[in-house]
Amino acid sequence: MARVEPDKLLARTEVRASDGMHKLKKVEARSANDEELKLTDTLTYFTRDTQAAKV
Repeated sequence: MARVEPDKLLARTEVRASDGMHKLKKVEARSANDEELKLTDTLTYFTRDTQAAKV
């Protein structure tokens, strides 16, 4: 790598780390939302199944 001032290298590293963390946060939020939807669908299924068994 070419010689770069330490401050510029540190700033560039911080920006890359920040971008990576921001992308990770989006992925985690999407994953949590998918899991919540899956659990909601499962609850709905079993609620309907229970109601059908009562009738």
